[in-house]
Amino acid sequence: MNCLHFHSLWQTHQDLYGHQTKQLGQKILQSLTTVKNQLPVKSCVIIDGQALVQTIGKPANARNFGQLAAVFVRSVFSHFSETCSRVDVVFDRYEASTVKDGTRLQWTGKSRPIRRKIENSDVPLPVNWKQFIDHPENKQDLENFLSLEIMRRAKSTSQNCDIVTAGGFQERTAAESSLGSDVSCLRSTRDEADTRIILHARTLTTQGFQRIVVHSRDTDVLVLLVHFANQLSPEIWFRTGTAKQRTYVAVHSININQALSKTLPAFRALTGCDTVSQLCGSGKNNGLEEIQTTLLTAGWPSTCDSQ
Repeated sequence: MNCLHFHSLWQTHQDLYGHQTKQLGQKILQSLTTVKNQLPVKSCVIIDGQALVQTIGKPANARNFGQLAAVFVRSVFSHFSETCSRVDVVFDRYEASTVKDGTRLQWTGKSRPIRRKIENSDVPLPVNWKQFIDHPENKQDLENFLSLEIMRRAKSTSQNCDIVTAGGFQERTAAESSLGSDVSCLRSTRDEADTRIILHARTLTTQGFQRIVVHSRDTDVLVLLVHFANQLSPEIWFRTGTAKQRTYVAVHSININQALSKTLPAFRALTGCDTVSQLCGSGKNNGLEEIQTTLLTAGWPSTCDSQ
């Protein structure tokens, strides 16, 4: 008689088992096909705001939050071009008493975050940036400050380019366009920028944007883009990496099993994520191979439909 083997979710000292998110991203990229030269089409960019904050960090020549905001806004504006007429900046929410809030607390390790309010642009930057940015209330304050600065600076320019930002304002569901466009459909109570990005991508698709470039360092975003790819623009690019080493992934060219793409979010969660422990002794590589084998045994095609 065959017995079922249940893997532990917890270690003996009650911590969640860590997960290797990059393994899943690397597996997905193995299905990437050759990308041909791209023609100029109506394009837009979606930026994970907190990821950009982490990339910029504490600029060498910035002394206060106003100067930090100037660096942030310049980075956002740099994406406009002859074909790119819109940039969306999407932020996480940092609500207390959530499972994710507990995970973020673990990430800080032995660091002791220090609370600092940002009353205006003249407030000096903290000496220890990590102690500042590790505090969730500081992050939320900074995102609100940056969101307001983006709108203020964008509206003061004569460029006919639209910047939309959401998630970072003090009001949880607020979304705003620098050109006054109707962005009511982007009002959302979601905490994670990951899922907000998909909402923005879907909205931009319905507005006729043929190429969407998503800037993020989070494999979760790649997983969601692959999962929803057939509902989004013909070209979906995922830009990741660091300022020194950037990588562009053509999500629309990832030739993956259709059934597998539908199960990716569930697989990602059940094999370990920010709020769910990895099963002891079972990583993402083994789990993904088992699912692929099961799907093939059940008669699913090895790749997506030709569409």
